[in-house]
Amino acid sequence: MCRVLRDGTERELAAAELTPVDLVLLKSGERVPADLRLLEVSGLQIDESMRTGEALPVTKQVNRLPVDTIASDRTNVAFSGTLVISGRDRGVVVGTGADTELGMINELAQGPAGQSPLQVLTHSLERSIGIVVTTAAVGVFGAGLMLGNDPRTCSAPPWPWR
Repeated sequence: MCRVLRDGTERELAAAELTPVDLVLLKSGERVPADLRLLEVSGLQIDESMRTGEALPVTKQVNRLPVDTIASDRTNVAFSGTLVISGRDRGVVVGTGADTELGMINELAQGPAGQSPLQVLTHSLERSIGIVVTTAAVGVFGAGLMLGNDPRTCSAPPWPWR
């Protein structure tokens, strides 16, 4: 649940109901429900350790940053799933669900669809081993036939202990 300003009134909504351009209000102790472009901050510090591995909270601000700023340096954005350590903020939703930085990290962790390079290599090795074993079996059978040993008339040698 999060506090949202819609149509000039403050209401409480589930994070799943957020849409881009909703205005979200956050205070210390709350989890950021979506990626937010910060519009107003008051002593805002956010724990982004789950995203970046940084041990210290990040101080956020409203400054405009260049478009090519990497995600870890965006001090004007509160990222989904991070925790507000101190302060208050007001921000507009710019990404929800899979369209957030956390959603992109999740996609990367899932990996591409299909087989991994190790699986492709293993299947190739299995195929090669199967071909070698089959060829060897056919070769041994053929050599036996050419030497005049008919497999239907060959008797097994007596057991050594008999």
